[in-house]
Amino acid sequence: GSAVAASCAAHHRVGNARSQSVDDSPVPPLVPGVSRLIFLGTGNSTGTPRPLPLMDPGVRSLGSQVSRRAAEGLPEQNKNYRCSPSLLVQYNASGTPHNIQFDCSKHYRESLLRWYPKFGVRGVNAVVLSHDHADAILGLDDLRAVQRFEKDFAEPVPIFVGVRHVDRVQAVFPYLLRNPFPSQRHVLGPGIFAPRDGIKVHRFVAAVDFVRVEDFQRFCTGGLEVQAVPLWHGSDYLCQGFLFGAEEKVIYFSDVSEVPEATMEAVQAAGQISLLVVDALFEKTSHVSHFSLDDAVNLARKLRPKRVLVVGMSDHMDHEETNLKLRKLQEEGLDVQLAFDGQFVDLRL
Repeated sequence: GSAVAASCAAHHRVGNARSQSVDDSPVPPLVPGVSRLIFLGTGNSTGTPRPLPLMDPGVRSLGSQVSRRAAEGLPEQNKNYRCSPSLLVQYNASGTPHNIQFDCSKHYRESLLRWYPKFGVRGVNAVVLSHDHADAILGLDDLRAVQRFEKDFAEPVPIFVGVRHVDRVQAVFPYLLRNPFPSQRHVLGPGIFAPRDGIKVHRFVAAVDFVRVEDFQRFCTGGLEVQAVPLWHGSDYLCQGFLFGAEEKVIYFSDVSEVPEATMEAVQAAGQISLLVVDALFEKTSHVSHFSLDDAVNLARKLRPKRVLVVGMSDHMDHEETNLKLRKLQEEGLDVQLAFDGQFVDLRL
């Protein structure tokens, strides 16, 4: 509401945009007022390469060649090497980055070890979850490894999660709750049960606070206002996409098979979109729970964003070959490309 807008406006700065991609050269430092979006993972839930084509040279299934290419050389220099979708937003309105992690995938530890040091990420200030599947939440256990504990205390990190998903997330990670006693007693035998001494056991776990988020709710973290919007992720399941940015606007749809009408209205009401990040599992083949590349392009045709970066790709799409085909869309005034792990985009949010 108005309180959220006022809180976020206090942190906002006005300026111009710039966009870049990572290579072997040092990453340029952040400029005050310019925020950075870092793609930690751009593949599907399995990631690329898939293990089987590497285990068995006789496998000739569709995508096996891309998986084998993805295994060549160093992952950070191979644009076909993809971890599960996740994005780090370094919101930098004040000159001190506020790091917001969108999804902690099952590849989160691998991604953060590869990219956090390269980009000078010193910690995580907030987490935003799109849904409760493994490719979005299983890395939550690794949050403790990026928190600074002093005398067994760390400032809790807020985890913004949809009301449909929060109970499942907490059930998977009961030890991240403030009262982590097991819901059922652990019994070894007559008179031998947990807790054996009646005292709560304090384990080394992440310090977090779960924040429930409703459909179309706006919430603020570190001065950045984010709006959660519902997306179909299969006809029986709703996940969340996100809109953020007061000046240069970003849409983040990491898992989507269909955009509800109310969500489309909210996106169109936001005005000119600087960056659309959108899911596409296969190039043309339809899927029950994900866009195809054709679906992603059709959404871009409706929204006309300045730039589109595609995530969630399987090994059916080679990075360079697919991007070469996508460049033909420039004839329609569309800039659509597959994203890659380690890519970053600088924007004035």
